Order: sequence, then C-alpha cells, then structure tokens
Amino acid sequence: MSTVMDAVKASVEELRRRFPGKSRSWLIRSLRRFLNNDIRKLNENVWVVAGRREMGDALPQYVVRYVNGKYLCDCQASMIKRRLCTHIGAVILRNIYEGITRIVYAATINVKCRDTQLLIIGENSKDVEIRRIVKDKELKYILMASREMMIKAILACNDEITEKTIQLKPTELWKILSTENNHESA
Repeated sequence: MSTVMDAVKASVEELRRRFPGKSRSWLIRSLRRFLNNDIRKLNENVWVVAGRREMGDALPQYVVRYVNGKYLCDCQASMIKRRLCTHIGAVILRNIYEGITRIVYAATINVKCRDTQLLIIGENSKDVEIRRIVKDKELKYILMASREMMIKAILACNDEITEKTIQLKPTELWKILSTENNHESA
C-alpha cells in the first residue's frame, strides 16, 4: 500500500530532478524544514519559513517570495552572491508535494502489443490527457482528466480494433507519476 512517505519521496525526487547541481546536504536540509512544518503560506507568492538556530539561521523567520519567475529569500539580503537557500528549497518542495498529492481522475490501459493507437472519441476527447508508457515489451496508456468521467475510446492493436468504455476514477497525481517514472515515456 502506498503511503504519505511515498508522496514525500516522489516530491524529493522531483526537487532533485529540478536542481541537479544542488548538494545532498541542501536536499536534506530543505526536506527537514518541510517535514518540520516550518512553512506557512501567506498568499499565492509569499511564504514564511521558521528560522532554526541548529540549522545556522540567525533570525526567527524568513520570508520567501516568488517574484518575476524567481524565488527570493530574506536571508539573501546579507549575501553578496545570491544562491538558492534551503528556505527556498523547502518552499519549492512543499509546492511540489501539494501539486503531486492533488486528486486527478485517471485510468490505465495495459496493452500487449507495441503497434497501437488509442483514440478518445466523443465530446470529452479534448478534456483527456493521454500518456503512452513503454517498458520492455509492455505498453501502458495513462488517461487523466480534471474531473470524473466515463469516456469511450477506440484501441487499435496490430490488426484488431476494439471500442472501450473507460471510467476515470479519482487518484492522487503522484501515484500516476510513480507508475510513469517506472517506465519510459514514448
């Protein structure tokens, strides 16, 4: 069974992917601030992060802002060279976590052949995102939407064409992403 820690691990992996040059220490310190619940969101682009003496913080709190596509932190005011601090890292990690734990509506279709095509038919076709995942000789389609729905699809597999009725059901986005990360996108 999947747990909250699986979602946290997926979030940390995404943070690592976004910032490949950051050290393991930076990741751990950002994670520690996130897990300690040190972050309070004030509005869409402003957060307050609690300061921690044991992590070298001089102030009781720091304000992180997202301005013109960049994160800025109060701790940077005293630095000559701006860097991505762990206050910012924790805010980004929280934003990733909140994003990937949101509910989406999804279904998967496992296909036994590689020469396939899936087509959503009807009025819902523009509302459904289709991801094609390939690993070894396995093929999986992941269908996602922002609402629960029943869809009709046509699946061509080699010379066979079948019509399918598929129910998109609520699931957390990270569960879909973890399925996708265990395969190669095609």
